[in-house]
Amino acid sequence: MLNIIQIKVRGYHLDVFQHVNNARYLEFLEEGRWAFFDEFGAGTDLMEQGLA
Repeated sequence: MLNIIQIKVRGYHLDVFQHVNNARYLEFLEEGRWAFFDEFGAGTDLMEQGLA
């Protein structure tokens, strides 16, 4: 099953050539990872234990 989240690309994500800065892709992946945790409850055990 494919889950999709939408991330709005903003002006500060872009370089002078209007390309998404390479470092921003990592932030986008991190947003997707947290969306996964929120949707499927992954990691809640770790958070309850104060480990995450």
